Amino acid sequence: MVWQLIAVCSCSKTAAPDPPPSGDTTVHVNGITIEPAEFVLLPGLSQQLTVHVTPANAGNKNVTWSCSDNSVATVSSDGLVTAVKEGSTDVTATSTDNSSVKYSAKLHVLRNYELYIAGNGATDYFANCALFWKNGTPSTLTGGGFLVGWSAYAITLVGDDVYIAGSIVNTRLWDIPTYWKNNVPHVLADTNASTDTYTRSIAVVNNKVYVAGYTFYDSECPVYCNGRNRAFYWVDDGTAVSATALFDESASTNAYGIACNGSDIVVAGATAHDQYFRWANLWTNTFTNTASLSPLNGFYEARAVQLHGADTWFTGYGGCPDYGCNATAFVWKNDMGNATALTDGTRDAQAYCMAFSGDVLYVGGYERNDAGKYVAKYWKISGGSVSSCTLSDGTYNEVVNGIAVSGDDVFLVGTATNPDTRARKAKCWRSYQGFSTAQSLDISAYAVPGGHDAYGIFIK
Repeated sequence: MVWQLIAVCSCSKTAAPDPPPSGDTTVHVNGITIEPAEFVLLPGLSQQLTVHVTPANAGNKNVTWSCSDNSVATVSSDGLVTAVKEGSTDVTATSTDNSSVKYSAKLHVLRNYELYIAGNGATDYFANCALFWKNGTPSTLTGGGFLVGWSAYAITLVGDDVYIAGSIVNTRLWDIPTYWKNNVPHVLADTNASTDTYTRSIAVVNNKVYVAGYTFYDSECPVYCNGRNRAFYWVDDGTAVSATALFDESASTNAYGIACNGSDIVVAGATAHDQYFRWANLWTNTFTNTASLSPLNGFYEARAVQLHGADTWFTGYGGCPDYGCNATAFVWKNDMGNATALTDGTRDAQAYCMAFSGDVLYVGGYERNDAGKYVAKYWKISGGSVSSCTLSDGTYNEVVNGIAVSGDDVFLVGTATNPDTRARKAKCWRSYQGFSTAQSLDISAYAVPGGHDAYGIFIK
Protein backbone atom coordinates (compact mmCIF):
# COMPACT_ATOMS: atom_id res chain seq x y z
CA MET A 1 0.00 0.00 0.00
CA VAL A 2 1.45 3.33 -1.07
CA TRP A 3 0.47 6.53 0.66
CA GLN A 4 1.41 10.00 -0.48
CA LEU A 5 0.98 12.44 2.35
CA ILE A 6 -0.11 16.01 1.75
CA ALA A 7 0.47 18.36 4.65
CA VAL A 8 -1.21 21.59 5.62
CA CYS A 9 0.09 24.69 7.30
CA SER A 10 -0.14 25.25 11.02
CA CYS A 11 -0.33 28.49 12.91
CA SER A 12 1.71 27.50 15.99
CA LYS A 13 3.64 30.28 17.70
CA THR A 14 7.11 30.15 19.26
CA ALA A 15 7.84 31.55 22.67
CA ALA A 16 10.22 34.52 22.98
CA PRO A 17 13.68 33.33 24.09
CA ASP A 18 15.37 34.48 27.24
CA PRO A 19 17.86 37.32 26.63
CA PRO A 20 21.50 36.19 26.34
CA PRO A 21 23.83 36.88 29.25
CA SER A 22 25.60 40.23 29.16
CA GLY A 23 28.77 40.04 27.10
CA ASP A 24 27.80 36.72 25.49
CA THR A 25 28.84 36.78 21.79
CA THR A 26 27.23 33.42 20.95
CA VAL A 27 24.45 33.61 18.33
CA HIS A 28 21.47 32.05 20.06
CA VAL A 29 18.41 30.32 18.59
CA ASN A 30 15.31 32.50 18.46
CA GLY A 31 12.92 30.38 16.42
CA ILE A 32 12.04 26.83 15.35
CA THR A 33 9.63 25.45 12.74
CA ILE A 34 8.91 21.87 11.66
CA GLU A 35 8.07 20.59 8.18
CA PRO A 36 5.47 19.25 7.73
CA ALA A 37 3.54 21.10 10.40
CA GLU A 38 0.55 18.75 10.19
CA PHE A 39 0.54 15.27 8.69
CA VAL A 40 -1.13 11.87 8.69
CA LEU A 41 0.19 8.31 8.95
CA LEU A 42 -1.14 4.79 9.17
CA PRO A 43 -0.07 2.53 12.05
CA GLY A 44 3.38 1.13 11.40
CA LEU A 45 4.38 3.80 8.87
CA SER A 46 7.01 6.49 9.48
CA GLN A 47 7.62 10.10 8.48
CA GLN A 48 10.88 12.04 8.67
CA LEU A 49 10.40 15.55 10.03
CA THR A 50 12.65 18.44 9.11
CA VAL A 51 13.44 21.15 11.65
CA HIS A 52 14.33 24.71 10.62
CA VAL A 53 16.21 26.85 13.17
CA THR A 54 16.64 30.61 13.06
CA PRO A 55 18.83 32.50 12.77
CA ALA A 56 20.79 30.51 10.18
CA ASN A 57 24.09 31.28 11.91
CA ALA A 58 22.97 30.14 15.37
CA GLY A 59 25.80 28.51 17.25
CA ASN A 60 23.84 25.51 18.51
CA LYS A 61 21.08 24.24 16.20
CA ASN A 62 20.50 20.97 18.02
CA VAL A 63 16.99 20.02 19.18
CA THR A 64 15.44 17.31 21.31
CA TRP A 65 12.31 15.52 20.10
CA SER A 66 9.27 14.35 22.07
CA CYS A 67 5.67 13.16 21.54
CA SER A 68 2.81 14.21 23.75
CA ASP A 69 1.35 10.69 23.56
CA ASN A 70 3.87 7.91 23.01
CA SER A 71 1.08 5.33 22.75
CA VAL A 72 0.00 6.98 19.47
CA ALA A 73 3.46 7.56 17.96
CA THR A 74 7.13 7.65 18.86
CA VAL A 75 9.88 9.93 17.59
CA SER A 76 13.60 9.20 17.31
CA SER A 77 16.45 11.52 18.28
CA ASP A 78 16.74 12.68 14.65
CA GLY A 79 13.00 13.38 14.09
CA LEU A 80 11.78 10.13 12.52
CA VAL A 81 8.16 9.66 13.62
CA THR A 82 6.65 6.16 13.70
CA ALA A 83 2.89 5.71 14.08
CA VAL A 84 1.73 3.15 16.65
CA LYS A 85 -2.06 3.31 16.81
CA GLU A 86 -5.03 5.45 15.76
CA GLY A 87 -5.20 8.87 17.45
CA SER A 88 -3.56 12.32 17.47
CA THR A 89 -0.40 13.58 19.12
CA ASP A 90 1.88 16.62 19.12
CA VAL A 91 5.48 16.06 17.99
CA THR A 92 7.69 18.74 19.57
CA ALA A 93 11.21 19.93 18.77
CA THR A 94 12.87 21.86 21.62
CA SER A 95 16.06 23.86 21.24
CA THR A 96 18.98 22.57 23.32
CA ASP A 97 20.37 26.09 23.16
CA ASN A 98 17.32 27.49 24.93
CA SER A 99 14.53 25.24 26.17
CA SER A 100 11.98 28.06 25.90
CA VAL A 101 12.25 27.88 22.09
CA LYS A 102 10.14 24.99 20.75
CA TYR A 103 7.66 24.06 18.04
CA SER A 104 4.98 21.36 17.80
CA ALA A 105 3.72 19.58 14.70
CA LYS A 106 0.37 17.79 14.71
CA LEU A 107 0.19 14.09 13.75
CA HIS A 108 -3.05 12.24 13.00
CA VAL A 109 -2.68 8.46 12.95
CA LEU A 110 -5.55 7.14 10.89
CA ARG A 111 -7.34 3.85 11.05
CA ASN A 112 -6.11 1.27 8.55
CA TYR A 113 -9.19 0.16 6.59
CA GLU A 114 -9.73 -2.68 4.19
CA LEU A 115 -10.72 -1.20 0.82
CA TYR A 116 -12.95 -3.02 -1.66
CA ILE A 117 -13.26 -1.37 -5.08
CA ALA A 118 -15.18 -2.34 -8.23
CA GLY A 119 -14.53 -1.12 -11.76
CA ASN A 120 -13.52 -2.21 -15.21
CA GLY A 121 -10.84 -1.87 -17.82
CA ALA A 122 -8.57 -3.50 -20.36
CA THR A 123 -6.69 -6.77 -19.92
CA ASP A 124 -4.22 -8.61 -22.12
CA TYR A 125 -7.08 -10.39 -23.87
CA PHE A 126 -10.14 -8.16 -23.72
CA ALA A 127 -10.77 -4.49 -24.39
CA ASN A 128 -12.87 -4.41 -21.24
CA CYS A 129 -13.53 -6.63 -18.25
CA ALA A 130 -14.99 -6.40 -14.77
CA LEU A 131 -12.37 -5.76 -12.08
CA PHE A 132 -12.28 -6.02 -8.30
CA TRP A 133 -9.54 -4.58 -6.09
CA LYS A 134 -9.03 -5.62 -2.47
CA ASN A 135 -6.50 -3.41 -0.70
CA GLY A 136 -4.94 -2.57 -4.05
CA THR A 137 -4.65 -6.10 -5.42
CA PRO A 138 -6.71 -6.47 -8.64
CA SER A 139 -8.54 -9.52 -9.93
CA THR A 140 -10.98 -10.12 -12.75
CA LEU A 141 -14.58 -11.17 -12.17
CA THR A 142 -15.50 -14.42 -13.87
CA GLY A 143 -18.15 -14.76 -16.55
CA GLY A 144 -19.35 -18.21 -15.66
CA GLY A 145 -19.83 -20.15 -18.90
CA PHE A 146 -19.46 -16.95 -20.94
CA LEU A 147 -16.43 -15.06 -22.12
CA VAL A 148 -15.77 -12.73 -19.21
CA GLY A 149 -17.27 -10.49 -16.60
CA TRP A 150 -17.65 -7.32 -18.65
CA SER A 151 -18.26 -4.45 -16.26
CA ALA A 152 -18.59 -3.75 -12.53
CA TYR A 153 -20.26 -0.59 -11.22
CA ALA A 154 -21.28 -1.02 -7.59
CA ILE A 155 -20.12 -2.94 -4.53
CA THR A 156 -21.35 -3.68 -1.02
CA LEU A 157 -20.45 -6.09 1.77
CA VAL A 158 -22.62 -8.03 4.20
CA GLY A 159 -20.39 -9.62 6.81
CA ASP A 160 -17.57 -11.20 4.84
CA ASP A 161 -19.64 -11.60 1.66
CA VAL A 162 -18.76 -9.29 -1.24
CA TYR A 163 -21.55 -8.33 -3.66
CA ILE A 164 -20.76 -6.54 -6.95
CA ALA A 165 -23.23 -5.41 -9.61
CA GLY A 166 -22.22 -5.33 -13.27
CA SER A 167 -22.63 -7.42 -16.41
CA ILE A 168 -21.24 -10.38 -18.25
CA VAL A 169 -21.27 -10.72 -22.06
CA ASN A 170 -22.94 -13.54 -23.89
CA THR A 171 -21.51 -15.28 -26.94
CA ARG A 172 -22.92 -12.52 -29.18
CA LEU A 173 -21.21 -9.84 -27.05
CA TRP A 174 -24.38 -8.38 -25.52
CA ASP A 175 -24.26 -7.14 -21.91
CA ILE A 176 -26.32 -9.33 -19.56
CA PRO A 177 -27.21 -7.91 -16.09
CA THR A 178 -25.34 -9.79 -13.38
CA TYR A 179 -24.24 -9.58 -9.79
CA TRP A 180 -21.39 -11.48 -8.21
CA LYS A 181 -21.38 -12.89 -4.70
CA ASN A 182 -17.81 -13.71 -3.74
CA ASN A 183 -16.85 -13.80 -7.44
CA VAL A 184 -19.64 -16.23 -8.37
CA PRO A 185 -21.87 -14.68 -11.09
CA HIS A 186 -25.65 -14.61 -10.64
CA VAL A 187 -27.33 -13.74 -13.94
CA LEU A 188 -30.47 -11.60 -13.67
CA ALA A 189 -31.92 -11.87 -17.20
CA ASP A 190 -32.09 -14.04 -20.30
CA THR A 191 -28.56 -14.89 -21.44
CA ASN A 192 -29.76 -15.12 -25.06
CA ALA A 193 -30.82 -11.48 -25.15
CA SER A 194 -29.88 -9.32 -28.14
CA THR A 195 -29.88 -6.00 -26.27
CA ASP A 196 -27.42 -4.46 -23.83
CA THR A 197 -28.54 -4.26 -20.21
CA TYR A 198 -26.47 -2.39 -17.64
CA THR A 199 -26.63 -2.49 -13.84
CA ARG A 200 -25.67 0.58 -11.83
CA SER A 201 -26.32 -0.10 -8.12
CA ILE A 202 -26.82 -2.89 -5.61
CA ALA A 203 -28.29 -3.29 -2.12
CA VAL A 204 -28.58 -6.37 0.09
CA VAL A 205 -31.27 -6.43 2.78
CA ASN A 206 -32.44 -9.47 4.78
CA ASN A 207 -30.64 -11.87 2.42
CA LYS A 208 -32.34 -10.39 -0.64
CA VAL A 209 -30.26 -8.80 -3.40
CA TYR A 210 -31.62 -5.66 -5.11
CA VAL A 211 -30.08 -4.35 -8.34
CA ALA A 212 -31.07 -1.35 -10.47
CA GLY A 213 -30.19 -0.68 -14.10
CA TYR A 214 -31.56 -0.27 -17.60
CA THR A 215 -31.73 -1.85 -21.04
CA PHE A 216 -30.87 -0.01 -24.24
CA TYR A 217 -33.13 -0.66 -27.22
CA ASP A 218 -32.01 0.07 -30.76
CA SER A 219 -33.41 2.76 -33.02
CA GLU A 220 -37.16 3.28 -32.87
CA CYS A 221 -37.62 5.86 -35.60
CA PRO A 222 -39.33 8.17 -36.16
CA VAL A 223 -40.08 8.82 -32.46
CA TYR A 224 -36.80 7.67 -30.88
CA CYS A 225 -34.25 7.58 -33.67
CA ASN A 226 -31.44 7.52 -31.14
CA GLY A 227 -32.93 4.54 -29.33
CA ARG A 228 -34.24 4.62 -25.81
CA ASN A 229 -33.58 3.11 -22.41
CA ARG A 230 -35.88 1.01 -20.27
CA ALA A 231 -35.30 1.07 -16.50
CA PHE A 232 -35.61 -2.06 -14.34
CA TYR A 233 -34.86 -3.31 -10.91
CA TRP A 234 -34.27 -6.95 -10.08
CA VAL A 235 -34.76 -8.81 -6.80
CA ASP A 236 -33.07 -12.13 -6.04
CA ASP A 237 -34.66 -13.64 -2.93
CA GLY A 238 -32.42 -16.72 -2.99
CA THR A 239 -34.89 -18.92 -4.83
CA ALA A 240 -35.95 -16.85 -7.84
CA VAL A 241 -35.18 -13.58 -9.62
CA SER A 242 -37.98 -11.09 -10.35
CA ALA A 243 -37.72 -8.09 -12.68
CA THR A 244 -39.82 -4.95 -12.26
CA ALA A 245 -40.15 -2.64 -15.26
CA LEU A 246 -39.97 1.11 -14.57
CA PHE A 247 -41.31 2.39 -17.90
CA ASP A 248 -44.32 2.53 -20.19
CA GLU A 249 -44.60 2.64 -23.98
CA SER A 250 -44.06 6.40 -24.14
CA ALA A 251 -41.15 6.74 -21.72
CA SER A 252 -37.40 6.40 -22.00
CA THR A 253 -36.12 5.72 -18.48
CA ASN A 254 -32.80 5.12 -16.71
CA ALA A 255 -32.36 3.62 -13.22
CA TYR A 256 -29.11 4.45 -11.40
CA GLY A 257 -29.54 4.10 -7.63
CA ILE A 258 -31.49 1.72 -5.38
CA ALA A 259 -32.22 1.61 -1.64
CA CYS A 260 -34.55 -0.49 0.52
CA ASN A 261 -36.06 -0.07 3.96
CA GLY A 262 -37.69 -3.48 4.27
CA SER A 263 -41.10 -2.55 2.91
CA ASP A 264 -40.31 -0.10 0.11
CA ILE A 265 -37.86 -0.20 -2.77
CA VAL A 266 -36.76 3.28 -3.87
CA VAL A 267 -35.05 3.79 -7.22
CA ALA A 268 -33.40 6.97 -8.49
CA GLY A 269 -33.04 7.76 -12.16
CA ALA A 270 -34.43 9.81 -15.01
CA THR A 271 -37.41 9.87 -17.38
CA ALA A 272 -37.83 11.36 -20.86
CA HIS A 273 -40.79 11.57 -23.22
CA ASP A 274 -39.05 13.06 -26.23
CA GLN A 275 -35.54 13.61 -27.54
CA TYR A 276 -34.90 16.93 -25.80
CA PHE A 277 -35.99 16.85 -22.16
CA ARG A 278 -35.09 14.53 -19.29
CA TRP A 279 -36.03 14.95 -15.65
CA ALA A 280 -34.71 13.47 -12.41
CA ASN A 281 -37.09 10.82 -11.19
CA LEU A 282 -37.79 8.56 -8.23
CA TRP A 283 -39.84 5.40 -8.16
CA THR A 284 -41.17 3.61 -5.12
CA ASN A 285 -41.85 -0.07 -5.82
CA THR A 286 -43.58 0.44 -9.20
CA PHE A 287 -43.45 2.62 -12.30
CA THR A 288 -46.80 4.23 -11.48
CA ASN A 289 -45.69 5.27 -7.99
CA THR A 290 -43.35 7.95 -9.25
CA ALA A 291 -42.38 11.56 -8.63
CA SER A 292 -40.22 14.11 -10.39
CA LEU A 293 -37.33 15.78 -8.57
CA SER A 294 -36.73 18.46 -11.19
CA PRO A 295 -38.44 20.63 -13.81
CA LEU A 296 -39.66 18.86 -16.94
CA ASN A 297 -38.13 21.31 -19.41
CA GLY A 298 -34.43 20.66 -18.83
CA PHE A 299 -31.96 17.78 -18.71
CA TYR A 300 -31.71 16.33 -15.20
CA GLU A 301 -30.75 12.98 -13.71
CA ALA A 302 -30.82 11.53 -10.19
CA ARG A 303 -27.76 9.29 -9.88
CA ALA A 304 -27.83 7.96 -6.31
CA VAL A 305 -30.23 7.47 -3.40
CA GLN A 306 -29.70 7.04 0.35
CA LEU A 307 -32.22 6.35 3.11
CA HIS A 308 -31.30 8.26 6.26
CA GLY A 309 -33.63 8.23 9.23
CA ALA A 310 -37.13 9.02 8.00
CA ASP A 311 -35.84 10.83 4.91
CA THR A 312 -34.88 9.80 1.40
CA TRP A 313 -31.94 11.66 -0.14
CA PHE A 314 -30.96 11.84 -3.79
CA THR A 315 -28.07 13.40 -5.64
CA GLY A 316 -27.60 14.21 -9.31
CA TYR A 317 -27.37 17.14 -11.67
CA GLY A 318 -29.25 19.13 -14.24
CA GLY A 319 -29.85 22.32 -16.15
CA CYS A 320 -31.04 23.57 -19.50
CA PRO A 321 -31.41 21.08 -22.38
CA ASP A 322 -29.17 22.97 -24.80
CA TYR A 323 -26.01 21.20 -25.93
CA GLY A 324 -23.02 22.54 -24.04
CA CYS A 325 -24.94 24.33 -21.28
CA ASN A 326 -23.68 24.05 -17.71
CA ALA A 327 -25.25 21.48 -15.41
CA THR A 328 -25.58 22.19 -11.69
CA ALA A 329 -24.86 19.51 -9.07
CA PHE A 330 -27.86 18.95 -6.76
CA VAL A 331 -28.99 17.17 -3.61
CA TRP A 332 -32.69 16.51 -3.05
CA LYS A 333 -34.31 15.60 0.26
CA ASN A 334 -37.54 13.65 -0.25
CA ASP A 335 -38.94 15.76 -3.10
CA MET A 336 -38.43 18.57 -5.59
CA GLY A 337 -39.28 21.22 -3.01
CA ASN A 338 -36.20 20.40 -0.94
CA ALA A 339 -33.41 20.82 -3.49
CA THR A 340 -29.96 22.11 -2.57
CA ALA A 341 -27.66 23.35 -5.32
CA LEU A 342 -24.05 22.33 -4.67
CA THR A 343 -22.66 24.58 -7.42
CA ASP A 344 -23.72 27.94 -8.83
CA GLY A 345 -24.14 26.90 -12.47
CA THR A 346 -21.33 29.05 -13.85
CA ARG A 347 -19.32 25.90 -14.60
CA ASP A 348 -20.54 22.47 -15.61
CA ALA A 349 -20.77 20.16 -12.57
CA GLN A 350 -22.21 16.71 -11.95
CA ALA A 351 -22.77 14.64 -8.80
CA TYR A 352 -22.70 10.85 -8.99
CA CYS A 353 -22.53 9.36 -5.49
CA MET A 354 -23.32 10.04 -1.85
CA ALA A 355 -22.72 8.70 1.67
CA PHE A 356 -23.60 9.73 5.23
CA SER A 357 -21.38 9.95 8.30
CA GLY A 358 -23.79 10.57 11.14
CA ASP A 359 -25.97 13.44 9.93
CA VAL A 360 -23.27 14.82 7.62
CA LEU A 361 -23.78 14.07 3.93
CA TYR A 362 -20.89 13.75 1.47
CA VAL A 363 -21.44 13.89 -2.30
CA GLY A 364 -18.85 13.08 -4.99
CA GLY A 365 -18.57 14.21 -8.59
CA TYR A 366 -16.73 16.84 -10.60
CA GLU A 367 -16.76 20.49 -11.62
CA ARG A 368 -15.08 21.96 -14.70
CA ASN A 369 -12.34 24.53 -14.18
CA ASP A 370 -11.69 27.67 -16.25
CA ALA A 371 -9.65 25.61 -18.71
CA GLY A 372 -12.57 23.26 -19.27
CA LYS A 373 -10.98 20.29 -17.46
CA TYR A 374 -12.97 18.04 -15.12
CA VAL A 375 -11.77 18.50 -11.54
CA ALA A 376 -12.59 15.73 -9.04
CA LYS A 377 -14.49 17.12 -6.04
CA TYR A 378 -16.71 16.24 -3.16
CA TRP A 379 -19.18 18.38 -1.27
CA LYS A 380 -19.98 18.25 2.44
CA ILE A 381 -23.50 19.16 3.58
CA SER A 382 -23.74 19.76 7.31
CA GLY A 383 -26.39 21.70 9.20
CA GLY A 384 -27.70 23.27 6.00
CA SER A 385 -24.31 24.60 4.89
CA VAL A 386 -22.34 23.34 1.88
CA SER A 387 -18.55 23.20 1.60
CA SER A 388 -16.38 21.54 -1.02
CA CYS A 389 -13.00 19.84 -1.31
CA THR A 390 -10.99 19.67 -4.53
CA LEU A 391 -9.13 16.41 -5.11
CA SER A 392 -7.28 16.99 -8.40
CA ASP A 393 -5.20 19.81 -9.87
CA GLY A 394 -6.91 20.11 -13.27
CA THR A 395 -4.05 18.64 -15.30
CA TYR A 396 -6.14 15.63 -16.30
CA ASN A 397 -9.89 15.16 -16.53
CA GLU A 398 -10.74 13.53 -13.19
CA VAL A 399 -14.13 12.53 -11.81
CA VAL A 400 -15.42 10.89 -8.63
CA ASN A 401 -17.76 7.94 -9.24
CA GLY A 402 -18.02 6.28 -5.82
CA ILE A 403 -17.74 7.28 -2.15
CA ALA A 404 -17.56 5.68 1.30
CA VAL A 405 -17.27 7.50 4.64
CA SER A 406 -16.34 6.52 8.18
CA GLY A 407 -16.19 9.25 10.81
CA ASP A 408 -13.90 11.97 9.45
CA ASP A 409 -12.40 9.71 6.77
CA VAL A 410 -13.75 10.12 3.24
CA PHE A 411 -12.77 7.58 0.57
CA LEU A 412 -13.52 8.23 -3.08
CA VAL A 413 -12.88 6.39 -6.34
CA GLY A 414 -13.00 7.51 -9.93
CA THR A 415 -11.07 7.97 -13.13
CA ALA A 416 -8.32 10.25 -14.40
CA THR A 417 -8.15 10.69 -18.18
CA ASN A 418 -5.22 12.18 -20.06
CA PRO A 419 -6.79 14.87 -22.28
CA ASP A 420 -4.18 14.32 -25.00
CA THR A 421 -3.89 10.52 -25.19
CA ARG A 422 -7.30 9.62 -23.68
CA ALA A 423 -5.52 7.03 -21.52
CA ARG A 424 -7.52 6.27 -18.36
CA LYS A 425 -6.37 5.41 -14.88
CA ALA A 426 -8.49 4.22 -11.97
CA LYS A 427 -7.95 6.35 -8.88
CA CYS A 428 -8.77 6.28 -5.20
CA TRP A 429 -8.49 9.22 -2.81
CA ARG A 430 -8.60 9.46 0.97
CA SER A 431 -9.55 12.76 2.51
CA TYR A 432 -9.25 13.32 6.25
CA GLN A 433 -11.45 16.01 7.80
CA GLY A 434 -9.39 16.44 10.98
CA PHE A 435 -7.13 19.05 9.40
CA SER A 436 -7.75 22.75 9.95
CA THR A 437 -8.19 22.85 6.17
CA ALA A 438 -9.34 19.58 4.58
CA GLN A 439 -6.70 18.03 2.36
CA SER A 440 -6.85 14.89 0.27
CA LEU A 441 -4.55 11.93 0.37
CA ASP A 442 -3.85 10.44 -3.07
CA ILE A 443 -3.78 6.65 -2.95
CA SER A 444 -3.82 6.09 -6.71
CA ALA A 445 -1.45 3.17 -6.18
CA TYR A 446 -4.70 1.25 -5.67
CA ALA A 447 -5.14 1.48 -9.47
CA VAL A 448 -3.95 -0.84 -12.19
CA PRO A 449 -2.03 1.48 -14.56
CA GLY A 450 -3.65 2.37 -17.85
CA GLY A 451 -7.11 1.98 -19.28
CA HIS A 452 -9.14 1.42 -16.13
CA ASP A 453 -12.06 3.03 -14.29
CA ALA A 454 -13.15 2.72 -10.65
CA TYR A 455 -16.86 3.07 -9.88
CA GLY A 456 -17.76 1.61 -6.49
CA ILE A 457 -16.06 1.45 -3.09
CA PHE A 458 -16.76 -0.15 0.28
CA ILE A 459 -14.56 0.24 3.36
CA LYS A 460 -14.32 -2.10 6.33
